[in-house]
Amino acid sequence: MFAIVAEALNIIAGYTGYPAFGNVVFFGLGAYSTGVLMVKYHIPFPLTLLAGIGVCLLFTLLFGLPVLRLKGHYFAIATLGLNEATKAITDNLTGLTGGGMGLSIPLPGGNVASNTRFFYFLFLGTMALVVLVTYFLSRIRFGYACRSIRADEDVAKSMGINTTRIKTLAWMISAGFTGIAGSAYAYWMSYIEPSAVFNMTISIKAFVMFLLGGSGTIVGPIAGAFFVELASIFAWSHLLNYHVGTLGLIVILIVLFMPRGFVPFVRQKLSLPARTKDVKRGKGSWPVRQGIKTPLGLLQQGEILSLHCLASGYNGLQVLWDIDLSLKKGEWLAILGPNHAGKSTLLKTIAGLIQPFRGQVLYQGIPIHAWPVHRRVTAGISLAPEGRRLFAGMTVRENLMMGAFTRDAPAETRIRLQSVFSLFPVLKEREDQIVGTLSGGERQMCAIGRALMCQPNLLLVDEMSLGLAPVVIDALLEALVTIRKEEGMTLMVVEQDVYAALVYADRGYILREGRIVKSGNSNHLLQDPGIQKDYLGYGT
Repeated sequence: MFAIVAEALNIIAGYTGYPAFGNVVFFGLGAYSTGVLMVKYHIPFPLTLLAGIGVCLLFTLLFGLPVLRLKGHYFAIATLGLNEATKAITDNLTGLTGGGMGLSIPLPGGNVASNTRFFYFLFLGTMALVVLVTYFLSRIRFGYACRSIRADEDVAKSMGINTTRIKTLAWMISAGFTGIAGSAYAYWMSYIEPSAVFNMTISIKAFVMFLLGGSGTIVGPIAGAFFVELASIFAWSHLLNYHVGTLGLIVILIVLFMPRGFVPFVRQKLSLPARTKDVKRGKGSWPVRQGIKTPLGLLQQGEILSLHCLASGYNGLQVLWDIDLSLKKGEWLAILGPNHAGKSTLLKTIAGLIQPFRGQVLYQGIPIHAWPVHRRVTAGISLAPEGRRLFAGMTVRENLMMGAFTRDAPAETRIRLQSVFSLFPVLKEREDQIVGTLSGGERQMCAIGRALMCQPNLLLVDEMSLGLAPVVIDALLEALVTIRKEEGMTLMVVEQDVYAALVYADRGYILREGRIVKSGNSNHLLQDPGIQKDYLGYGT
């Protein structure tokens, strides 16, 4: 039973990164669905089992959408509140649930041996099913979407992932299996009460089990469940007076020496040579710089993006003030300015990660300021965020494929992947390498490549050169020149290297304290005495 609950919890907490401490509420809902329907309405157990699943799914739909807007400990506390509120309601519906007196459920027919076999195979089959479902989900786009949300939800949004839908589905799957465990438990025990089935001890044990086995792994929660139960039995039978302390000591030792759990520890030991053999860097991996130049003849008729009186910021704090900006199809636009000028906020607002306070964002003449992020990505707007923000724990190839999440044509995606590898050959060499082992320049290439995988019309690049060597910056700029020349892609680039940005770009905007203070042709901006003095270190 605990293996089922721990594996189900792993789907929402381990894979998706949302610590549902109150997940036991679904155990209680499943138990009481079976109890009430069997006692009050004499419905057979198989139908009550299905009804329990339905109740859990409906509960998740009703409360999941608002609760899943919370993150971290706020989400965890909210789920605890849901469990306690549901427990209190169940306790007070005495006419239906029996309240504190509980419900006595009819025993299954047959002798003890046959009933024991029935429940054994019921729990075993459910455990096998939840493991198979977890395995299947981890191998499809849904599983990768869950992992990306756990790693960085904002970046997952910028990849076009409808995070609200993915989180809700993950919680529904988790709730359904937890409800099955609750229904089976109620029929097995033949008696339930609110304090038993809404007991937080069940959630705590499930968390301990899946963390000990390995969060976000397929068999980790199962291994953790068997270990905890076997250790408990050993402590109870051999160390009756010290069983709690002994069990706690065992858990502490495991956390100290295997902090990520059993499965990741074993996997790391077995795969360590494979992980390190490709780390050595070869020569000639960087794209060769062909010289600074601005491609000509790429500008097309019409605006792809225009902003009108745009104001934006964070949590009511205004950062951008009355931004008016236009960008032609095929143009390279540089966004420049000192730190905290609002450059990144501007790109996030265009990408949809921040909702504007007022004003309009027009994309190809269509107002999009109310569009969710995933709709903007599908329409052709892609963001390479500041600080790379790759999905930790994934390989280079997996990170790149996440950029194509909105694309449903596998053949086109494979062609696009090869195009990215041609643009950045070093990524092809590292495609099976975990992104955390890459250099800063390689991570930035991976971030840009990921943004290119959705085949955007408008590419937003935020602080590309941050912390990189000049030779790497030149290579990245040349890569942008290449994609612009070959695909006619429109570029909006936030850059700290003002000289390089203006040499490559067609036009530039200078932001200061959230307002546009200068704009114009790049050559004119390079000759501006104020810009030469403030940003280039020379002039009068």
